[in-house]
Amino acid sequence: MLYASCSTEIDMNGPKKETIVTYAILDASKPTQYIKVNRAFLGEGNSLEYAKIPDSTLFPYLLKMKVEIIDANNKVIKVYDNYTNFNIDTAMIYKEGTDFFSGLQQYYKFDLSPTKETTSDDTLYLSSDYRYKLYIEDPVKNTSCESEISGLSKITLESPSTNAISGYPLIGLISDNTSLITMSSSKNAKIYEVKFIFYYSEENINAPSTNVKKTVTWKLGSVVAEKMTSGQKIELSYIPSSFYYFLGRSLKKDDNLKRFADKLQIVITYADENLYIYTDLTSPSNSIIQERPLFTNISNGIGLFACKASYKRFFRLNARSKDSLYYGRYTKDLNFTNQFEK
Repeated sequence: MLYASCSTEIDMNGPKKETIVTYAILDASKPTQYIKVNRAFLGEGNSLEYAKIPDSTLFPYLLKMKVEIIDANNKVIKVYDNYTNFNIDTAMIYKEGTDFFSGLQQYYKFDLSPTKETTSDDTLYLSSDYRYKLYIEDPVKNTSCESEISGLSKITLESPSTNAISGYPLIGLISDNTSLITMSSSKNAKIYEVKFIFYYSEENINAPSTNVKKTVTWKLGSVVAEKMTSGQKIELSYIPSSFYYFLGRSLKKDDNLKRFADKLQIVITYADENLYIYTDLTSPSNSIIQERPLFTNISNGIGLFACKASYKRFFRLNARSKDSLYYGRYTKDLNFTNQFEK
């Protein structure tokens, strides 16, 4: 008699397929742009152990990289690449790993010129009038991927006012009532995040010649725009006097220190819809449904191609705000002083 049987063993890995993983967030506020490219991996055993091995995620050779800038008439007005124009270069940047390895990692970089939307106060290196198309080709495996995004336009801060007779404008942070951060929107931007950075310095009373400059960041929150058009009003509410409660929780009381207030900077970071969706899907979930869908806008690959920009302005605390800093109930023990103000 003959007996036949089938194997129940299944190779979960299957034939190896090279997949290009791309992470590139173009920053409209900076001239130099970076593109990070890895490869997906799959092997026998613990994937967390493979992630610690550089060869598992890094390509051992250069990929062909190209970025095209395309105007409203669908005309390519500028080409960046590393094989014909040679205006895309590589950079080795050290990254501290968590799940992945620590060490020098290769990035592709290129430099953009200021756009016509640049003003005396803000320089933009991406334009909302242009599209930016990314091509990546693996010359060894003969595979490629691509993606395309639109640029951003500048925003205008309406409140708090940036008008000043001389020096930095003054800002008041004593009201217990709700106030608004108000701005005019950017074309193609979906989300706006607002924070204040407080600049101050510390001096040890036992070593008065030593003055250490420090900062602390007060995050106010974010706003999602209904429409991605320019000129619409974007508002974020906050309570100005909460600044002192925030400082009281953030800084430690130390009788050996004298502290000196310097300036306050508002930073508004705005980003396109791609970055908004990616961040929303990868942020910690409060839902009982923990599994999230994978977001990618890379054709024939996986990853993220997106853009963002930052708006920054400095302010000085007005006299009443400084008085609250020196003598207010939340900050009076932090030893802020205007004596010999640094």
